[in-house]
Amino acid sequence: MKKVFTLLYLFFISCSSLYAQTGPVASGGEATGTGGAVSYSIGEVDYINTNNANGMITEGVQQPYEIYVLSNQQTNVPSTVANEIYCVMAPNPFADHVVLTTDGSKGLSYSVSDIAGRMIVQKPISEKETDIKFPSQSSAIYFINVYQNANLVKSFKAVKRK
Repeated sequence: MKKVFTLLYLFFISCSSLYAQTGPVASGGEATGTGGAVSYSIGEVDYINTNNANGMITEGVQQPYEIYVLSNQQTNVPSTVANEIYCVMAPNPFADHVVLTTDGSKGLSYSVSDIAGRMIVQKPISEKETDIKFPSQSSAIYFINVYQNANLVKSFKAVKRK
């Protein structure tokens, strides 16, 4: 009888030191802000996708934030002009659209091309935030080039995933 109680005691002690959903991760932490708090880890091996009309959330794994600024200036654009223009693209990877945010500089435009170099769309940028939609394009890599007065200022590599 004493042996049974000892085994049960050891079993419950060992169970109390276990943690659910732990794994070997490279790094992690907690982030807090005015909108709330989130704990994160880098290197988890499992995830769950949740989709609705407003967007997609992937829970359980640190997702790659794949924004590649391929160029910041070209030889015919003075470096002071290229470095003064604020231009950011997000989210990446994306499902059906990306938002191109600029500082509102004059003469800006963008073009989207696929990996083979085929031009998909080319339009002027008239507002600080430009929504670029990819409704019928397949999952692939696209290049978004930002121009000022026909001179390349920045080039982004965007990854479309369904």
